[in-house]
Amino acid sequence: MARVHITILFVLAAKLVSGDVAAPKPKKVLDTTMNPAYIPVEEKHGSFWKKSAAQTLKAKLAEQPNTNKAKNGILFIGDGMSLATIMAARTFSGQLQQSLGEESVLDFENFPVVGLAR
Repeated sequence: MARVHITILFVLAAKLVSGDVAAPKPKKVLDTTMNPAYIPVEEKHGSFWKKSAAQTLKAKLAEQPNTNKAKNGILFIGDGMSLATIMAARTFSGQLQQSLGEESVLDFENFPVVGLAR
């Protein structure tokens, strides 16, 4: 009789330790698959990127620099924002909008003057 009780006790303990296998795991954000809505064909050619770089350079050179003297300034500190972290945030932000991600721009990247300190 004692052996039957011990056997039942071990079976119950094994069931409790193993957990419920049938219950699905909750989805995490990183478990989702990012499928872009489209992949532009022109981006597969190097001429597209050269033309895009030339247009960006032309637009930046056409900007008139602000020659006024600043009365105050704003210091935006992004501690831990390495180049790799910024690129990952940019890509993830774009993928959440169902695009490729690399073309996404973070808000602080549009500041008129930006610097990187290590």
